[in-house]
Amino acid sequence: MLKRIICTHGGGRFGNQLLNYIHLTALGLEYPFLEIEQWGLNNYLSSTDNKFIISNGQLTKLNKVKKPVGSNVLFTNLVNKIKTLSSRFRITIYHFYFFLKPNASSIIVGDDGCNIGFIQGDKYSSLVLDDRFINSSNKTVCLAGWEFRNWDLVSKWKNEISTHLKGVFVNQEQDGKNVLGVHIRGTDFKLYQGGMLYLSDEKWRFVVSKFLKNNNSKVGSHVYLSDEEKEWSKFINNYNNAKVSIGSVGYSGDLFDAFSDLIKCKWIITTGSTFALMAAWIGNASVYSANDIISNDQINSVNVDDWRTHSYLKGNWM
Repeated sequence: MLKRIICTHGGGRFGNQLLNYIHLTALGLEYPFLEIEQWGLNNYLSSTDNKFIISNGQLTKLNKVKKPVGSNVLFTNLVNKIKTLSSRFRITIYHFYFFLKPNASSIIVGDDGCNIGFIQGDKYSSLVLDDRFINSSNKTVCLAGWEFRNWDLVSKWKNEISTHLKGVFVNQEQDGKNVLGVHIRGTDFKLYQGGMLYLSDEKWRFVVSKFLKNNNSKVGSHVYLSDEEKEWSKFINNYNNAKVSIGSVGYSGDLFDAFSDLIKCKWIITTGSTFALMAAWIGNASVYSANDIISNDQINSVNVDDWRTHSYLKGNWM
């Protein structure tokens, strides 16, 4: 029977790593004999107790990994490239080793090489983390990829996992104000899913204006953030209660500041970024699709159970 999972790679950036995290830890809470590692998370969050994100049914305390400030850009880029190559080599060796080792296995979910080249292992298009997986697996599984999921377990253990994560990112209780968070993805969304999730700044301003028109009496303030620099004056100058998160690109903070600001929000408007959806999941915010606001007369939130099937949100919550 399965005892240990080493999740070596898969998912991409911060929001996707957290999405993998909630599925892996839900599995570890359901089956407390498991020990689970998640290497991809180490770029953002490090374990203070040991190398496992969960062991013996206990969630491991996490610390934020801060990026060095004021370092030489060329030197930093060189170091990052070396780290990337070293990481890919390590992942490749681990999967080859566990593929050959008795009472162990290498499992690849999704793309053959998980975007890092060939990885040796048994290939699956998707994987359900359930009883069947636990009982049919070898003692140790080296796991890479995307779409290893069990949404029922995530729903069952949501309170425990979200409370644990909220303690990592939010240092103070919400101040009682009704805050609207607006997360604007950048031009990279022009190429993603045919560009349907990319909105111009003009359309974003229309979305916010329309939302506030319907909810102005409820919204105490609103906060903007983006993963690229913007001319924010066009967004905030018309409102007395608007600000830009210090974690938005071009400001003094980092992605953790931006994430913390979103977690504190009561409402979040997004075109479907995993970053925004994870913040809403942790903070229990009501989620609104910016695309829906543009096209519909009625402005309705999307229930968390419907994110996986929603036309605009499902691509980043699968």
